[in-house]
Amino acid sequence: MAKTKKLEMELPKEGRFISSEFPILRENLQKIDQAIADCDEKSDRKASLQHRHTMSDVEGLETTLKSKMAANKTFLLADLKDVEGCKDAAENYVLYKASNDHFTFGSSKSLLGTHEHKIEDIRGLEAYGCLTKKNRWQEANDFQGPVTVDGKAIYTKDEAIVALQEIRDEIAQMIKAIMPLEVLMTESGSLPWPNGVTDDTDIEIWAWGAGGGGGLGIRSNGHNYGGGGGGGGQCVRTKIKGFQRRQLTIVEIGCGGIGGVSSNKGGGAGGSTRIEGIMTALGGSGGGSGAGGNGGVESSNESGKSGYGGSASSSGTHGISYIVSGGGGGNGGSGSGGSSIYSGGGGGGASANNGPGGWYGESDKGGKGGRGYKGNSGGGGGGGGYFPGEDGVANKGGNGGNGAVLLKFFCKEFSMNYAIVENGVVTNIIVALENYIHPFEGKAIATEEVGIGWTYEKGVFIPPVQMSESVDPTKEDSLS
Repeated sequence: MAKTKKLEMELPKEGRFISSEFPILRENLQKIDQAIADCDEKSDRKASLQHRHTMSDVEGLETTLKSKMAANKTFLLADLKDVEGCKDAAENYVLYKASNDHFTFGSSKSLLGTHEHKIEDIRGLEAYGCLTKKNRWQEANDFQGPVTVDGKAIYTKDEAIVALQEIRDEIAQMIKAIMPLEVLMTESGSLPWPNGVTDDTDIEIWAWGAGGGGGLGIRSNGHNYGGGGGGGGQCVRTKIKGFQRRQLTIVEIGCGGIGGVSSNKGGGAGGSTRIEGIMTALGGSGGGSGAGGNGGVESSNESGKSGYGGSASSSGTHGISYIVSGGGGGNGGSGSGGSSIYSGGGGGGASANNGPGGWYGESDKGGKGGRGYKGNSGGGGGGGGYFPGEDGVANKGGNGGNGAVLLKFFCKEFSMNYAIVENGVVTNIIVALENYIHPFEGKAIATEEVGIGWTYEKGVFIPPVQMSESVDPTKEDSLS
């Protein structure tokens, strides 16, 4: 059955009797009449098209409109929240869009990034650089240097590297020339004089006497007595001029004292090291057995004295330490040897009654002492000379360390072509107030810092193992 969309009224149907349609039509007309009545009622409550109100009649309208932005309103960039850096951007910075739809300021150069320009696109370049013709510095567009800036020459990197290497090489040669040449003698014989030593050469001589041997302890009447440590050898130093070398001929190197080898036997005294006519470094006394060994006497130049040997004991005391003299040996019963800065260190006493054994004495310039035996009635440590003393063992005291002679030759003059000079003092050569490279010839006084060290044994010069370059001390250029 078909109906209208709005009021859902039943529509006439073909083939149906008219008498059947009348009731349906009557019902539909009533629906239409009611709909028209409803429309009239609603329209009666509406204002007409010509209806008007003043703004004051509408509550709050004026206040609301006044809070709204004017149509011609303008803003500064600094007033916008999504523009970063506008308040503190540098002059000539540009505004660009960043991420998240924000805007920010940045340098125009940074925005360009890495890029290239054609020569023809750069206005005035040819006139500025004279690229298409010769200019006042060029011949066939090759610079005829050196170029100067504010009156100072400018060199290429390669030229500077070569020049600096030449300077380094000459400074290295200069340092070798002003540092002392050292010769160490460990065996008796004639004094070695390398070629290049003149009458004006400064020579410094160090001599060390040998250390005394450690004594051997004894067990007596149910008590253990440890052997005393040997005394350290004396150190003597003197300075002479080159012309005095003619007075010096023979060097006698002291040998370390022999440690006690039989029960209750004291150690032997260390041998003295002598250079005839100039100096003697006394050897250290031997360590005691039943009684302490006698100490050496002071040498003539008062550089120090040899160390005293420690006595055998069941409760040892430590040996005396000195600055210049040799360290005293420790008494038996685990007394430690005395130390020394320049001379040999004293040997430690052997233990008694199963003690720990005396510790050796230290030395900065000479040899350290030997350690005392750890056990009952053993041997004391040998005293140090230039070389360390031996440790004591169960049935023997340690031998003392041998002496030695150290010769230092100082050459004062040198010459060089260039020197690097920086603010202040450079390698004790020149004092300057600015940095520069300058031709230079002159003299410098050598410092007492150790430079090149050599050992002299059996008439032969032995170079130091750690040196990277071989320098022959018998050649004149090694000392000039």
